Amino acid sequence: MSSLITIRVPDELQIQMKRYKINWSERVRTYLETQIKQQELLSFLKKRQTAMRHEKMHADSAPLIREDRSAR
Repeated sequence: MSSLITIRVPDELQIQMKRYKINWSERVRTYLETQIKQQELLSFLKKRQTAMRHEKMHADSAPLIREDRSAR
């Protein structure tokens, strides 16, 4: 199933569009899909960033310090 979306463009733009044999519907559809994917990714990253603020990382730094000192 699909829906119809109508957009209004200036007459000059419509004239320019008719000069080229481009499937404008497909171009607009592809553009919209790309924008949706980007927005979904941004939304995911924002949620992940918020979740990471509440997570605490626990690590024992002693082995790293010993390794660094013994490398000198």
